Amino acid sequence: MALTKDQTAIIDKMIGQNKKGPDIVQIMIKDHGAQIRDVTEYLKENKTLQAMLKSASHQVKKLAAAGDEATRTTIAADLQKIIKNSIKVARSNNSGD
Repeated sequence: MALTKDQTAIIDKMIGQNKKGPDIVQIMIKDHGAQIRDVTEYLKENKTLQAMLKSASHQVKKLAAAGDEATRTTIAADLQKIIKNSIKVARSNNSGD
């Protein structure tokens, strides 16, 4: 059984409060009737997206600081790939709704 929108919202809120993965899993199973597999899979996908967006943020900073055109072009291409992959992950996360 997949997570409901309410359950994913609760998980997102706990992530925003910097709760640890094992604590989130325990709370979701005990208090919200979620399945361990669904919660751990959602957390894994969420971390993937967060990591991609963090990489994009770092690339933007590099791009702003880059001096020559070749470096800016290379960083911009990398940034575009990261953003496209982030969008794909976000879409796949939302396709179950």
